[in-house]
Amino acid sequence: MAKRKREDEGDGELVKDKHPKSIAEDLVEGNAAGREAAAQSTGALSLDRQQNEETPLRKRASLLGLPAELRNVIYFMVLNNNTGGYLDLSIDASNHQQPAILRTSRQIREEAIKIWYGNSFVLYTDRFKLEPQPEGPEHWIWHMPGGPTL
Repeated sequence: MAKRKREDEGDGELVKDKHPKSIAEDLVEGNAAGREAAAQSTGALSLDRQQNEETPLRKRASLLGLPAELRNVIYFMVLNNNTGGYLDLSIDASNHQQPAILRTSRQIREEAIKIWYGNSFVLYTDRFKLEPQPEGPEHWIWHMPGGPTL
């Protein structure tokens, strides 16, 4: 049992206390020693120590937070069509839209559009036959001002 000074004793001698205060009772009364004892016994930090210590905040990961070299690799992987095999080269209104990554922000567009257009090519041919196509929105080339040149 713990020895405590009794208030009813006038001479100040230490006597055995029949009912020692628990850590919880010390906390309720606001006893600083009790708070420290509770913190040590539970392995927790006291509120005073928690407020004094700076806790580092985790940064959110973002594409623009990466170095430019890594972003360029990501742009190349996203914009490069390396599936192999057949590549549809038909011309219609649906395949004239740029990839969505180029529409996310101005900075990403400025960086990635170089890779998008750098990965393109021009196909020259003198062997083709231009035939009239049926009417419809998918054949927009026939509805251009001046129409097709034959």
